[in-house]
Amino acid sequence: MIGKDNDPLMIEYYEKKIYDQKQLLEISKALNSTLDYKYLIDAILNICLAQLQTLSAAIFLAPEADSNYFELEPSFKGFDLAEDDAGFRIKTDAPLVTFLETKLKAMTPDQVEEAMGLSPELEFLRRIGGDLIIPLNAKGKVNGLLLLGEKITMGEWMEEDRDFLTTLSTLAGIAVENSRLYELATVDMMTGLKVHHYFQTKLKEEM
Repeated sequence: MIGKDNDPLMIEYYEKKIYDQKQLLEISKALNSTLDYKYLIDAILNICLAQLQTLSAAIFLAPEADSNYFELEPSFKGFDLAEDDAGFRIKTDAPLVTFLETKLKAMTPDQVEEAMGLSPELEFLRRIGGDLIIPLNAKGKVNGLLLLGEKITMGEWMEEDRDFLTTLSTLAGIAVENSRLYELATVDMMTGLKVHHYFQTKLKEEM
């Protein structure tokens, strides 16, 4: 951004950057303070609604740790979906996911189409009202997709919005991964019940 340090626009720009960094610090603390999977997903979506002036937010995640596809989490906000839409699956090796893994940043459907062409997954996300696609990532690998609807103001997504979301997607991706690992460590896969060690730990905490 060009301008002098005492330019009012520059001052406003730096104040916004400082504010965003403070917000991301608080968000990081909030996301890492819980390992409850459903609560975490809801928190990520609500953060998007509160911070980015949009009424629609959804997240696609693998239903199981070893699943080879992402599906829409039922706690999505604002999108008006048909019954069949909720069951749409995005393969983890789909061209869209593979492409986003090379970018790891927020992009509009038009930008994605211009770079890689159309795909069934991209067409679906656009059809349901997706205006911005953000890959969640942990350790450089996409482990989910965040989808936002258009802004309340109907304006374009500013570069600072995209930067904010790119950082948020990494924080969210790591938090989701940690929550998933915690679930694997505390739930018996055969019965779906918490393991005995988890019970003993929680009992000590309560006592």
